Formats: sequence, structure tokens, C-alpha cells
Amino acid sequence: MSDLINDFTSTGSKFFYHQEAMSKLREGKGQVVTTHLMPTDICQDSCSFCSVATREGNVLKMSEMESYINQLLRFGLKSVIISGGGNPLLYKCPETKVGISELITMLNGKGLEVGMITNGMPLIKDDNGRTLWKNLSASAMDMLTWVRVSMSGLDHKRKIVEVPDIDKSKTTLGFSYVYHDIYHEPLDPNHGKVSSVEDLISPIEDVKIEYGKDRLGWLTAPVAKAMDFPSCRMLSRTVAPSSLSPDEAG
Repeated sequence: MSDLINDFTSTGSKFFYHQEAMSKLREGKGQVVTTHLMPTDICQDSCSFCSVATREGNVLKMSEMESYINQLLRFGLKSVIISGGGNPLLYKCPETKVGISELITMLNGKGLEVGMITNGMPLIKDDNGRTLWKNLSASAMDMLTWVRVSMSGLDHKRKIVEVPDIDKSKTTLGFSYVYHDIYHEPLDPNHGKVSSVEDLISPIEDVKIEYGKDRLGWLTAPVAKAMDFPSCRMLSRTVAPSSLSPDEAG
């Protein structure tokens, strides 16, 4: 189990890879190792478990993010994780109209490792025949140290996960899936953020729920077996196909 925890989750063990930062902490000083950038709250999906579904759709300016990064570089910043909020592939600077490719290029140009968490976008072929997300250039894709794709597409009408062509020599590809129940009623946007009726702070009447164990039977059994515990809530693994559907996942 300990190997699975280290492979599939974030634990404090990562601190031991940054001895310089740990030494400074012992001296009462801080050192920044990594930071998150959440450039946009805009997303094409509406996941029932999303904790930011009621945000207003704010978008950061490129200049604001660059100024923030420049300040952290003075304190030893080594890497940046671009995530949401919304889907970072939908980022468009309200000031200059540049997008996610320019953001990644800016960070890479400062010598930073860059990772990204996204739920994907429709795929296109570029002039060289490479399959890419339509909002991300090939050069920017290759600047990513890693990219993690949320498999939330399985819960929406498209029923697939859009996976671009990754250069494995440059970028590590991973996947995550939140195993969850879907609340159909009540329609209050703040409901449906829990795993089961029992997890609700106060009971509500006339709840209509599509339980994960019924909705995702094709996924439940193999995941529980692989993870060796019965109540699996999060799946994160690396796979290779260009798209993944329930029928193909077997």
C-alpha cells in the first residue's frame, strides 16, 4: 500500500528532495519551491463535485502573473503548476488576448519547470500531423514537464478523454478521475459536493442521486482490485490511448 500511496498521491515525502529548502526552514527562513497559477475560472464542463463551480469566471492578466512569478524567483522558485479554477486551456488574457501557449512559453523562458492540470479540449491535427489540443501549440506542449488530464469527459456528453500526442522524452502524461456520485435533485449548485447522503451535514428530502458504484461499474471493480482497498475515491494513473471511453477501458 505504501508504494501505491507514493505513486498516486502527494505526500510530505517530496520535501526530502529539496534539502536546501529544508535547511532554510530549520534556520527560520522560507524558500519557495513551487507555486500554483490558476489563470482562469472558465471551464467547459460542469462537474458535480467541483468546488469552484459558483465562481464568477475571473481571468488573470498575463502581466499580473508574470509580476507574481518574478517576485517568487527572488526566493528560489523552481517550478509552476498551472491548474484551475477553470480549464487553463481556455485561458485568454483580457489585456493582450494571448493564450495558454504564451503563458507556458513565458514560464519556460524563466528557467522554470512547468506542469499543467486540465480536463482537455477537442483535438486537432497541426501542419505536421501531430494531434494536439486546439488551444495549445506543439512547442508549448513540449515545454511541459508533465501534464495531468482529468477524465471528467467520461461524465459529460462527449464520453471520452481527449489525449494529445505527447513527446515522452520531454513530457510525462498522467490521468486523474474523481470517483463520485451525481446529484440530480435538488438543483442547488452547492449540493452534490459530497460522496454520499450520509456525508451531508444535515439531511435533505427528495434527494435523487446516481451513485458511482451503479454508474461506474465498469471502473469500480478493476480500480478497487488494483488499489487493494474497497472504497476507492480517486484514480490517478498513466495510460496511452488517444481517447478513452467506458467500452474501450474494459
